[in-house]
Amino acid sequence: MDAALQQVLQCQLCASSYDYGEHAPHVMPCGHTAGLRCLQQLANRRCSECRQKFNFPLVKNFAYMNIVEFHVKEALTRRLEGVLPPGVQDQCSGEQALQALSLLQRDWELTLRGEERELTGTLQGGEDGDPLAAALCLLVAARTQLKEVRTNRSRSRSQSQRGRLPPQNQQPQK
Repeated sequence: MDAALQQVLQCQLCASSYDYGEHAPHVMPCGHTAGLRCLQQLANRRCSECRQKFNFPLVKNFAYMNIVEFHVKEALTRRLEGVLPPGVQDQCSGEQALQALSLLQRDWELTLRGEERELTGTLQGGEDGDPLAAALCLLVAARTQLKEVRTNRSRSRSQSQRGRLPPQNQQPQK
């Protein structure tokens, strides 16, 4: 994916990629789009591009969602090419494909809890084209309901790196 398109598929406030959860793209009355979580954190309820006021509820930007889904599925297909039988990744919805792609890009600490047992370990993301790791990442994304839980450390790091959202302990200037 080229850099210009990748920038379009990111929230204009925090530069995170759009997703199907709290960073789903929402359109403001002025026509600009940003991730829901970032819009909820704006104290002045003004578009960062044109400064026009907005109120909630806002609507998901389904055009962006379709573009995101297309490019995520395309990226997942390229990533799994030659690793899994063709078409296996087509069994994932757009959100599941995004999660599978995320799982494939890094190692993850994994905890499985059952009745009286708990298993922990590291899921290696399959960077080396390991078909077993790729299949497991795809299976986890397709058959579990993963939810992103942001820790305080990751939240403060992402805000300070991007510098566009006010720190949580300070009031924004009016």
